[in-house]
Amino acid sequence: MQWYSNLKIGTKLLVAFSLIAFIAGIIGVVGIVDIQKIKKADEDMYKQTIAVELIGKISTNFQRLRVNLRDLVSASTQEEINHYVKRVQELRDVVVESSAKYEKTLATEADKKLFKEFQDVWGAFAPLQEKIVALAAANRDAEANALMKGDAKKAAGTIIDLIEKIVIDEVKAADELAKGNSSTANSAIATTIALTIGGVLIAFVLGIIIAGIISRPVKELAAQAKTHGSLIVGQVSHPGRQVENRIQKNPISASDVQLEGKHSWTNHQGL
Repeated sequence: MQWYSNLKIGTKLLVAFSLIAFIAGIIGVVGIVDIQKIKKADEDMYKQTIAVELIGKISTNFQRLRVNLRDLVSASTQEEINHYVKRVQELRDVVVESSAKYEKTLATEADKKLFKEFQDVWGAFAPLQEKIVALAAANRDAEANALMKGDAKKAAGTIIDLIEKIVIDEVKAADELAKGNSSTANSAIATTIALTIGGVLIAFVLGIIIAGIISRPVKELAAQAKTHGSLIVGQVSHPGRQVENRIQKNPISASDVQLEGKHSWTNHQGL
């Protein structure tokens, strides 16, 4: 630390404050990085929430579609048939639209593979559903009912099983993500606390060291001044107290030479 001791007081203070500012900067940067991690985790959680919502929407509207197919087959009037045909088409559109949105949320190969199985079975069910609608609209209820209870029922059962698997996977992923977010937040808090405490301790130690370095020459001077019975009396004067009247009417000056100028000056007899 000899190099530091040889510096002027102003430079010593500047170096010390710069070091403390550097430490504060490190704490700030680490804090910002941790905040960015938490932000990313929140975004991932939001996406996971959207995924769960979409798969739930697919499941709900698929079940409604099956119910409306059943009601279509048992409809007795043309008005009822038209109503259920329209309703079935609306629900099918919702399932297709929600499936397209859900597919965009998939991140892992396992999720994509499972959803591909759903799409394949849905692709097999869709033409069966269209055929049931066509048969029911033509009042061929017996054929429509047989198809609905046969191949269509089998395909629908497979779709339901796949949706349940997807829901289980999404809930599991959401739980793991929540735990990960909690871990990230706890880590960020612990890191910030540790760095803050460390920064405070370093600043405190630096303060003690700098105070010692700055005060040491003064103590050495005082010690030398009192050696061998010597006595040094320091005098503090007030130079430059010859000022304009409007500032000070009774200045104390180290000089008895009055300043001259266009302003009105008050001069005090030298001490």
